[in-house]
Amino acid sequence: MQQDDHRSFHLLRIDAGCNMRRFYAASVQPTLFGGVSVIRNWGRIGSSGRMRIETFDEADQADDALDTLIRTKRRRGYRSAEAIGGGQSDAEPSGLNAPGKPDV
Repeated sequence: MQQDDHRSFHLLRIDAGCNMRRFYAASVQPTLFGGVSVIRNWGRIGSSGRMRIETFDEADQADDALDTLIRTKRRRGYRSAEAIGGGQSDAEPSGLNAPGKPDV
């Protein structure tokens, strides 16, 4: 697979009234054995957070899982990092940036 095959997103949920500052990042990455993995990373902004890796046999299955995650998180109040504050490079704990954005 080429680098262009990777999909990723980075969402934030910030509510100062509740002292809530959370991030949620996920990406689709190829595995060494021909499968595709969805790598999820979430937690409080400024922490390394938690990580979960789900492996799928087909890229379509991984894309569907990623789309479901995006819909679920947006329903729960998460918004894109760019929409909240133009992105926060110091708040990106996992290095999972949007496609085309270099790691800082």
